[in-house]
Amino acid sequence: MKKQRQAQLALAPNAQSNQRLDVSGCRIHAGFVRAEEDADTITEAVGTHCAQRSDDVDEPTTCRVLSRLKDS
Repeated sequence: MKKQRQAQLALAPNAQSNQRLDVSGCRIHAGFVRAEEDADTITEAVGTHCAQRSDDVDEPTTCRVLSRLKDS
């Protein structure tokens, strides 16, 4: 089971690499992260992906979504 989570973590930052990543895309990822036990690690991966594509996202909104998730 742990290996499956590691595989999901590895895929998370690239899940939408061929698509424009927008705030709704981050919310989809946020829902996925919330269901995972290792949420902090995956949140960091998603946050890194969002930061790398900040030209494609509403950055303040994205940061609030990710911050709220990490605090919960």
